Amino acid sequence: MMVVSALGGPQPLERLGAVTDSNYVVGAGTQLGSAEQRIGTYKAAIARIEENPFVGVGLDLRSITRPFGIESFEYDVHNLVIGLWYKTGLLGLAGMLLALLAIFRSSWAAILGSRSAGESSVAVALACSLVAFVVFSMTAPILFTRFGWIAAALVLALRGVQQRREALEPARLPQAAPRPAEALLQS
Repeated sequence: MMVVSALGGPQPLERLGAVTDSNYVVGAGTQLGSAEQRIGTYKAAIARIEENPFVGVGLDLRSITRPFGIESFEYDVHNLVIGLWYKTGLLGLAGMLLALLAIFRSSWAAILGSRSAGESSVAVALACSLVAFVVFSMTAPILFTRFGWIAAALVLALRGVQQRREALEPARLPQAAPRPAEALLQS
């Protein structure tokens, strides 16, 4: 905390005020707290979705912020589900949910398909980073944030390596367990 203060960053209570206070003062002007501002963008986006759920407004900044009259990234919808539905419509939302489902399924398969403790640790760490990314994406405009998708790419790569390894191994036939009578004769 002392390092943040020394570098000119806000104190924790100042940051809490910036997020929650409806009349937060910055310099000479007054503005909404960021939580209240986000709720306002959610309301505008939901109103547009209710008007036409199938067609989005577009992905460019001007189309996204048209209801607010201000062309600024701070007026982008900070939520993966609501924001994507608002921008791309129902088909874009369905596509993203399908992609996330496939990535999480691959992540689970990578965990189950791990052959060593190290591989298992990597698979679990990547799965956890995916969950963290999705949780973070509910509070930020995330669609074009490339760093968040790195975990998804690594999970898919790990799963691809596992599948290739499984395909190259000779097919293993399950060994039949000896019948109880044969086990008695062998002893």
